[in-house]
Amino acid sequence: MSRLFYYLLFCLGLILVVMGFTSLGLITYRNQQVNDLSSNAAQQAASLAATLAVNEQEDQRKLEYFAGLSMVRQGLESGDYTELEELLTKLMLSDSNVVQSRLLDSEGLELFKLVSRGGRPIRLNSIELQNKAHRYYVSELFAAPPSQTYFSQVDLNVDYGVLELPHRPVLRIAKQIVDPKTQQMLGALMFNYDMRQELENLAASLPEELRLFVVDAKQQYLFHPNSARRYCAELPCDSYFDESQLHHQAHQRLYFNQHLAALINLDSAALSVHSGSHLLVAYKQDYLPYLTQHLSPSKVLVESKLWWLMLVLSVLLSSSVCVLHARISRKLYLQRQQHKTHKLLESLSQLMDNFHQSGQNWSHEHFKRLAYFSRLLAEHMELDEQVVEDIYQFAFLHDIGNFCSIPSKTEESNVAEQQLTEQRTMTNGYQLLRNFKLGSVAKNIVVAQHERWDGEGYPKRLAGNAIPIEARIVSLVHHFESLMAQQFDSPQLSFDTCYAIINEQSGKAFDPNLVQAFNALEPELRRAYSQSTS
Repeated sequence: MSRLFYYLLFCLGLILVVMGFTSLGLITYRNQQVNDLSSNAAQQAASLAATLAVNEQEDQRKLEYFAGLSMVRQGLESGDYTELEELLTKLMLSDSNVVQSRLLDSEGLELFKLVSRGGRPIRLNSIELQNKAHRYYVSELFAAPPSQTYFSQVDLNVDYGVLELPHRPVLRIAKQIVDPKTQQMLGALMFNYDMRQELENLAASLPEELRLFVVDAKQQYLFHPNSARRYCAELPCDSYFDESQLHHQAHQRLYFNQHLAALINLDSAALSVHSGSHLLVAYKQDYLPYLTQHLSPSKVLVESKLWWLMLVLSVLLSSSVCVLHARISRKLYLQRQQHKTHKLLESLSQLMDNFHQSGQNWSHEHFKRLAYFSRLLAEHMELDEQVVEDIYQFAFLHDIGNFCSIPSKTEESNVAEQQLTEQRTMTNGYQLLRNFKLGSVAKNIVVAQHERWDGEGYPKRLAGNAIPIEARIVSLVHHFESLMAQQFDSPQLSFDTCYAIINEQSGKAFDPNLVQAFNALEPELRRAYSQSTS
């Protein structure tokens, strides 16, 4: 169990190390990729904002150029707009963003007006001209200094008191026309620019994976990929920009509706046209969602196929290492056991010489019968399978202590000397086995097989069930085998006589239950001895 625990601990540690480095690498690599995408979106947004500013400056220069022409002032004074119409027609044909060009008098009444219809500039007749004095941009224009070029807000155009169809946001750029002599305002020149077309052109210039959003100071969308969500401040819809849709994260990342984005404020100190407005560039929902979506580190790892692959590989690797280590350890263990067994056999070979010198001449058949009958008795007692096998393997060690120390058998030996010799014999046998770590069954057979059921044995004078069962079994079988064997000059006893002696010692030297089981094995033992003597 402890080895399994250490293997599990090692596997867990290895998996944690591998997955820790894998997770760190994946998150670091993803951060680099996300930073690159974020930087790309920021560059695109900055480029669009710069293009928008350049376009406005170019539009301003155009208006200031035309406002400075003498024909504009002369037209206001004389009412003849023939030359001006020809010049402005060329302008509107060359710049499709200019959808209206007009002259206003000092009261805000339209004196001259060209509108783009069907792709061509059309001059309106006097009936179609309107009084724009009530419009906010005329009031702001006339209130501004004459030298300043005026920019209106970007909003939907109103003609004849209703919103122009189709809906399109316009930017009005105008400048007062002043009499150079009297410095009195004669009127104003105004161009209307179609911002929808300009913003669509900006959106079209973006890479395919990016989308454009433009929000004005009213939090309405001047431009949105879904046209139905535009101009909600002036049209009946409820799609407004909300600051809560923006989420700022580490590394200066910005997410709009949980997708990577970049935001540019369009405020300008010189121009108030986009005061409070924002230009937003965001990645499409289906473009690299693993990188462009706002994901927590844990979700980044869970959605990574490489992370799962490394997890499987780390589990396989750790398992393989553990299996390999177990096999190598097992091989080394077997080699050590073989070495120990070899040493044991060498020791036993040397000790057998001492054993034969002692005058005891046990045969090979004696050891075979001892092991075989011990196993039969253990099986009959329904002992654990491994214990039965160990008894069979180590029964021959019952007198290994005698190999180590040949006791003196002179008549002069007193009882105390004999007991000391017996104690030393058990101790020597146990010490020999302990060096080879053969297990508890072997140890119990060697140390306790001379104990008696009545407690009169040695070395510890154990009694009853305190004596290990394996020692009780080997002791009984060994005594029976000793009775059946021809030792020294004693005559061989009959099988029935030996069985009677064993039964006579039931409850004295031997466990009564074992004697009863031993009696049940009488037919098989009698047959085995008859075969060995035939």
